[in-house]
Amino acid sequence: MDFKLLPLEIPSDEPFKNDALNRQSSIEFLTSLVEELKGPFVLAIDSPWGTGKTIFINMWKAHLELNNYICIYFNSWESDFTADPLIAFLGEIENFVKKTDPEDTEFKHSFDKAKKLRQV
Repeated sequence: MDFKLLPLEIPSDEPFKNDALNRQSSIEFLTSLVEELKGPFVLAIDSPWGTGKTIFINMWKAHLELNNYICIYFNSWESDFTADPLIAFLGEIENFVKKTDPEDTEFKHSFDKAKKLRQV
């Protein structure tokens, strides 16, 4: 007999409703840290397999969106079949732009220029 856990529900209006591991304090701390940073940065969430990184990221994303941040979720494992992961990542950004910003805005114009640079 196989047992498989159902995905944890993360309500968009209450991201921490089903949080049995008290991730809220860590997420709020990281949110305040990110708010203080100026300019580009890289943040790594590192933990052994099966310790809840994906749930943590999905809760953080819901928390950020609840606070009017724009978020794009990209799971690199879902596209590890491609030789160039940047193509899959740019595709995810393009899908987001088409869905949320269909008008000819400055961001869309800049993104189109970036895609052309990648083709060179």
